[in-house]
Amino acid sequence: MVSIDEIISHYRRRFSASAECRFFSRCGGCSLQDIPYLRQIEAKREFLTSLFKEHLTGDLSDFEVVKSMPFHYRNRMDFVCALGKVGLREAGNYRRVVDISSCPLMQHTSNEVFKRLRELIIDNIEDYDYLRHQGYLRYIVLRQTGFTDQLMVTFVVARKENLLNEVVEKIRDRADSINLCLNERRAEFSSGEVFETVNRKSIEEAFEDIKLRINHNSFLQPNSEVTLKLYQRIKDEVYGDLLDLYCGAGGISLFVADRVRSAMGVELSEDSLTMAEQNKMINNIENVDFFLADVKKFLANPPKREFDIVIVDPPRAGLTPKIINRLIELGCPKIIYISCNPLSLKRDLEDLKGYRLKSFQAFDMFPQTKYIETLAILEKA
Repeated sequence: MVSIDEIISHYRRRFSASAECRFFSRCGGCSLQDIPYLRQIEAKREFLTSLFKEHLTGDLSDFEVVKSMPFHYRNRMDFVCALGKVGLREAGNYRRVVDISSCPLMQHTSNEVFKRLRELIIDNIEDYDYLRHQGYLRYIVLRQTGFTDQLMVTFVVARKENLLNEVVEKIRDRADSINLCLNERRAEFSSGEVFETVNRKSIEEAFEDIKLRINHNSFLQPNSEVTLKLYQRIKDEVYGDLLDLYCGAGGISLFVADRVRSAMGVELSEDSLTMAEQNKMINNIENVDFFLADVKKFLANPPKREFDIVIVDPPRAGLTPKIINRLIELGCPKIIYISCNPLSLKRDLEDLKGYRLKSFQAFDMFPQTKYIETLAILEKA
């Protein structure tokens, strides 16, 4: 099997181009801007074809890679505030930060607000030295919805105090939600407990007729346009009684609710499940229920009922052997597997004995990077 890095190197030698961003090659935010976008798609398709060659036989070998806008697609960016800089970590060097003024992956409103925030924060607000674990402001997180154009700004700080009043006042008319979020841990996470909010606590995205309320800690795929195409494809495949594992804030379950008899979502994050319940309520959906549970424990003692379809959207590491065995024991006629890591998907496909690959599709959720989302539809053999 040829690695994605080898394929990208080959395409870079053949089809090099000028990068859109002047920080490219130093900043670790993306890695493919020096390859034309359609060539990036070709490279990803070649990698997936090589990786899944034992599975992509016959009609499956002609699978589609769903394209995206090449730039201005990201609905979330996390900027580190450290060592006198505001930006992203240097490519391949965690100890350095590249001081950037804008990012072509971000949507336009986010870029404009980010530029203003830099002016207000540089030299005025104490940042955080993550090497010595000292300081105050750790991250600025911007979330901008793709279809409703709402903006959330979150300041992740190391102490539970507000030193950002003046900054907040100068951007409050530009943001629908502004939060102060506490992370006292030594670990570098841009999440934590929100302890102060200006304007609203959440923003709202819309996928067709379904509204999704999002707070600072909610997970949502980074590309709203491509996420909608993914949801639409999943909707084409569902029917009957659905089990949605790793359901997050309930986006998929709620989007397909009008196509199924019932849906049950399972999620470990209490914060995500709270948002899922809110989203169920604001959409007036009655045939979806959500459960707070670890997927492995849930499958060890599942409800005494039959499901027609199970959806899995696991973390990058994929499914554990125990979860795979319990999925096989559950015996659903169809498994819909969403993956952001083709390598773990390949391993899990080989371990899901008794199932065959019926359909395969790729979604370019992350243009200008080597990452790609995949959707595998499996049926009992």
